Amino acid sequence: MITFKNVDDLFKSYGLKPHPIKNGQCFEYDFDNRFLGKKRNVATRVKPLVNGGVGGYLYVDHLEEFKNHPDKTKMGHYAIKHCKSVEELASLLEKVTHSYR
Repeated sequence: MITFKNVDDLFKSYGLKPHPIKNGQCFEYDFDNRFLGKKRNVATRVKPLVNGGVGGYLYVDHLEEFKNHPDKTKMGHYAIKHCKSVEELASLLEKVTHSYR
């Protein structure tokens, strides 16, 4: 199971900065000076769950492999819960952040 600490450490290792939202209930992660068009957020609504896991979404709308993916939301996000391991999440995060300039 992926924990919030795993995700937080992984995102920070890529240079992403956490920003609390919803009165500190969850976090958004973004780059200070890298954008995808005007988009800055890489992950949103990231929060620890009661069962020890993590909830939240990665922005994947710009990735070709997610063009018609059934688990992608209408806003272009993919739930972190669909990643089965930290390694799988790291691989996806590598693809996502590569497009931010």
